[in-house]
Amino acid sequence: MPSTYSEFETKINILRETLEKHDVDALLLRRVSSFAWATCGAASYVNSATTEGAASLVITRDHLYLVTNNI
Repeated sequence: MPSTYSEFETKINILRETLEKHDVDALLLRRVSSFAWATCGAASYVNSATTEGAASLVITRDHLYLVTNNI
């Protein structure tokens, strides 16, 4: 069974390959479900009744950013 870090690296690499394939500069993951998938289960929500979390991931070909507000 792969470690969580290895799983995370694999998923980020898949997303970066998709960026390359579609010639896109970045990908923004805002949905709670997308964030959880990419981060191997991390929660980005404050209110569980919303589909968008308080944190988002921005994935580029070279960088990975966690963006959130100051709550």
